[in-house]
Amino acid sequence: MASNRFASILTNVGWPTQRSGDPVGLIGLTGCHPGHGVSTISGKVAEAAAASQKRTLLVDFDFENPTLHRLLDLRLEPGLTDLINTDQDPNTLVQPTSDPHLCLLSAGNCDRPPTWNEESIRAIFRTMLVEYDLVVCDIPILGTQPHVESALASMDRVLLVVDYATTSSNQLTSRRRLMDRCGISVSGVVLNRVRSDSGDRGV
Repeated sequence: MASNRFASILTNVGWPTQRSGDPVGLIGLTGCHPGHGVSTISGKVAEAAAASQKRTLLVDFDFENPTLHRLLDLRLEPGLTDLINTDQDPNTLVQPTSDPHLCLLSAGNCDRPPTWNEESIRAIFRTMLVEYDLVVCDIPILGTQPHVESALASMDRVLLVVDYATTSSNQLTSRRRLMDRCGISVSGVVLNRVRSDSGDRGV
């Protein structure tokens, strides 16, 4: 089943079973190139965590092309940008979904993207981890938006989503080297749109 594949992604990065001193509370997913399905994969990973009856928060860090609210048929704002810009209570911005264990923090007002750093991002989400067992973040491609490097650096685990059908090994290597130079450790690669005898599969 497809849901088992997404659950295995979580298992492979050490969640929910965690090593002492190596917590996994913040998981960020980003792409190798545009259109690789990061938002869809992020949503599926969050749904897999919620299916295990763990309190899960899905967060949209994409301020140029926010997608998660549309996938879940929820509102765009207020959301993450409003949390940063106005210092609102996070609990007033989080939206419930049809799954009682899954909530969404949408991108928010994208006309006023926030200015922040790794320390401020981690402080906000460490506070939210009091309420949630896992925070899954949909993060744009490194180098495309000013906040992306700080967002990726603040994660406990980073997964790189790759379109198997359109990405060469050289392109993947180049992307990983760029992330390494920025001090961002990639915990794993999620292959999307892999051809199989039964057709395309998501991971």
